Amino acid sequence: MAAAGGHHVGLATVPLQSPAHAVEELSFAVRSLGLRGAMIDPNAMGRPLGDSAFDPFWKAAADLAAPIVLHPFLLEAVERFGRHYLHNLVGYPFETTLAAGSLILGGTLDRFPSLDVVLVHGGGFLPYHVGRFDRGHTTRPEARSDGASLPSTYLRRFHYDTLVQFTPALAYLVGVAGADRVLLGSDHPFWLGDPEPLRIVREAGLSKTAEAAILGGNAARLFHVKS
Repeated sequence: MAAAGGHHVGLATVPLQSPAHAVEELSFAVRSLGLRGAMIDPNAMGRPLGDSAFDPFWKAAADLAAPIVLHPFLLEAVERFGRHYLHNLVGYPFETTLAAGSLILGGTLDRFPSLDVVLVHGGGFLPYHVGRFDRGHTTRPEARSDGASLPSTYLRRFHYDTLVQFTPALAYLVGVAGADRVLLGSDHPFWLGDPEPLRIVREAGLSKTAEAAILGGNAARLFHVKS
């Protein structure tokens, strides 16, 4: 970062298996190293991210104005996904969706209203199945046991990247979440990364203002990057 002369900013990784140490590491990374937030796995050693045990970490992130990016890596029962690359095609978006659902229904987003969370891969399945979340919230007491509001009302509490690789899906995402909540994503250098990440944004039928926000303005604001 220092060698890049301000053209790049970075994110920390933190040990979520120990929330207290994760708080210490995040604080050090932001205050001493100048990192802008952290990237974590949605699967925190099998524990739901909405568990109150993680509240000290979420509070620290909110207090530091440090966005937390959820990027999946660890999968449970990986053998169930078979040999057709389904661990990535389905498993990773599933982990993101599970974590987002836990943060919503577990009340984390209500307890920390200034918290910024980024969901990669277009938010997993959450934006596209939010009606199912709403129906469950309405019909099942377990889904509202921690006092969360209707799940669809939280869509704009998250930020999302553009890595959906299907133009109608990006147009839909911008429609339900708002252009101000969507950031350009490439997933470089992974195999499922988009080699032409600008194309989907420019083909989605968005206004020039929305395009400019998604292609840089939103990320600059979120990660405190000066133009």
